[in-house]
Amino acid sequence: MEKFIKFELYNIYLKNFNLVLSMKEKPVPLQPLRRYLEKGIASKEIRISAEALEATRDIVQTLLVRLGNLAKMIAAANKRKTIKKDDIEQAFTQYFLGKK
Repeated sequence: MEKFIKFELYNIYLKNFNLVLSMKEKPVPLQPLRRYLEKGIASKEIRISAEALEATRDIVQTLLVRLGNLAKMIAAANKRKTIKKDDIEQAFTQYFLGKK
């Protein structure tokens, strides 16, 4: 069960005791998310609610923060200060498939 606590200046997400703290920033726009979801649906018969779009945005933003954190650790392990494409791909693989 995820627990979301939102403050005026900070967003704090707690999941499995992992803490992600970020300054309040401009959220990902909903319209591009809608277009990508519609590509996946590939049908005009199914509609997407505003709540579904907002939930998608929350998930995508959280995922980007977590992927960035993993990629940072991978770059640091390779003694680099720059995150590269391979770091992002490896972070994605580790996060979703649990492989290194």
